[in-house]
Amino acid sequence: MAPQELLIEYLPILVFIAIAGGMSVAMIAGSILAGVRKPDAEKLSVYECGFDAFSDVRGKEIQTMIGALSVVG
Repeated sequence: MAPQELLIEYLPILVFIAIAGGMSVAMIAGSILAGVRKPDAEKLSVYECGFDAFSDVRGKEIQTMIGALSVVG
Protein backbone atom coordinates (compact mmCIF):
# COMPACT_ATOMS: atom_id res chain seq x y z
CA MET A 1 0.00 0.00 0.00
CA ALA A 2 1.48 3.32 -1.06
CA PRO A 3 1.70 6.17 1.45
CA GLN A 4 -0.56 8.30 -0.72
CA GLU A 5 -3.32 5.67 -0.57
CA LEU A 6 -2.97 5.52 3.19
CA LEU A 7 -3.43 9.28 3.48
CA ILE A 8 -6.54 9.15 1.29
CA GLU A 9 -8.07 6.51 3.58
CA TYR A 10 -7.48 8.68 6.66
CA LEU A 11 -8.78 11.87 5.03
CA PRO A 12 -12.40 11.53 6.31
CA ILE A 13 -11.12 11.04 9.86
CA LEU A 14 -8.90 14.12 9.62
CA VAL A 15 -11.79 16.17 8.21
CA PHE A 16 -14.04 15.02 11.05
CA ILE A 17 -11.41 15.95 13.66
CA ALA A 18 -10.93 19.36 12.03
CA ILE A 19 -14.68 20.05 12.02
CA ALA A 20 -15.05 18.93 15.65
CA GLY A 21 -12.09 21.05 16.75
CA GLY A 22 -13.37 24.08 14.85
CA MET A 23 -16.85 23.74 16.34
CA SER A 24 -15.49 23.43 19.87
CA VAL A 25 -13.28 26.51 19.48
CA ALA A 26 -16.18 28.44 17.94
CA MET A 27 -18.54 27.49 20.78
CA ILE A 28 -16.05 28.44 23.48
CA ALA A 29 -15.26 31.74 21.76
CA GLY A 30 -18.97 32.44 21.29
CA SER A 31 -19.74 31.85 24.95
CA ILE A 32 -16.87 34.12 26.00
CA LEU A 33 -17.91 36.89 23.63
CA ALA A 34 -21.68 36.67 24.21
CA GLY A 35 -21.58 35.95 27.95
CA VAL A 36 -23.14 38.45 30.34
CA ARG A 37 -20.60 39.96 32.69
CA LYS A 38 -21.95 41.41 35.93
CA PRO A 39 -19.04 41.87 38.31
CA ASP A 40 -20.28 41.74 41.88
CA ALA A 41 -18.06 42.59 44.83
CA GLU A 42 -19.56 39.81 46.94
CA LYS A 43 -18.94 37.17 44.29
CA LEU A 44 -15.40 38.38 43.59
CA SER A 45 -14.36 38.52 47.25
CA VAL A 46 -12.50 35.73 49.03
CA TYR A 47 -14.88 33.24 50.67
CA GLU A 48 -13.85 33.55 54.34
CA CYS A 49 -12.23 36.97 54.16
CA GLY A 50 -11.90 38.34 57.68
CA PHE A 51 -13.28 35.24 59.39
CA ASP A 52 -11.36 32.48 61.09
CA ALA A 53 -11.98 28.97 59.89
CA PHE A 54 -14.72 27.30 61.91
CA SER A 55 -12.81 24.11 62.59
CA ASP A 56 -9.88 22.06 61.43
CA VAL A 57 -11.11 19.71 58.71
CA ARG A 58 -7.98 17.56 58.53
CA GLY A 59 -9.42 14.99 60.93
CA LYS A 60 -12.41 14.41 58.66
CA GLU A 61 -10.11 13.97 55.67
CA ILE A 62 -8.21 11.16 57.40
CA GLN A 63 -11.46 9.51 58.49
CA THR A 64 -12.72 9.67 54.91
CA MET A 65 -9.53 8.08 53.59
CA ILE A 66 -9.68 5.31 56.17
CA GLY A 67 -13.31 4.65 55.24
CA ALA A 68 -12.47 4.57 51.54
CA LEU A 69 -9.57 2.18 52.11
CA SER A 70 -11.78 -0.13 54.15
CA VAL A 71 -14.28 -0.28 51.28
CA VAL A 72 -11.58 -0.91 48.69
CA GLY A 73 -9.70 -3.42 50.80
